[in-house]
Amino acid sequence: MLKFYRSLRGKKSDRDSPVASIAAEATVPSPARSIDQRAKELEQVFRSIDTDGDGRICLEELRAMLRLIGNANPDDTELLGLLRAIDSDGDGFISLEEFLRANDEGGSSADDLRAAFQVFDIDGNGFISADELHCVLQKMGDKITKSECRRMIKGVDSDGNGLVDFEEFRIMMAPSQDSLQQ
Repeated sequence: MLKFYRSLRGKKSDRDSPVASIAAEATVPSPARSIDQRAKELEQVFRSIDTDGDGRICLEELRAMLRLIGNANPDDTELLGLLRAIDSDGDGFISLEEFLRANDEGGSSADDLRAAFQVFDIDGNGFISADELHCVLQKMGDKITKSECRRMIKGVDSDGNGLVDFEEFRIMMAPSQDSLQQ
């Protein structure tokens, strides 16, 4: 998702959403995305999930996040399993450190990448449209315009059909050669 924002290089944003803030930082040219930059991006995601701002993600915040990404009614077993898998200190919450660790182990698997794609592919047709991107980002609290979403789609749409298919999404999400040298 963050790479979609990178396609807006050079555009200044005055939005207050966490994702827009990440986008603003991501437009600064650099030879490679550093580990520190990835940690900052993940911290922004953590803070957007931690809606009460107490520095930890509780079961209800986790439930709300799963609903946002398409799991309309996550059951308690699923939630507790996810929480326990990430909550390494056993306090019943996910701290920022635990969140960073959980999101940094081994990179994205094929299943994780497919799940991320499906968050944006609302109608399940195998493509992400500008309207779908706009809808998901708005649900996440970003005040992005449809025009900006069309520009983001255009930035990764290699076949020029105005949509992003899974292969284009996969290529966009693949680490660059520069970041592999870190």
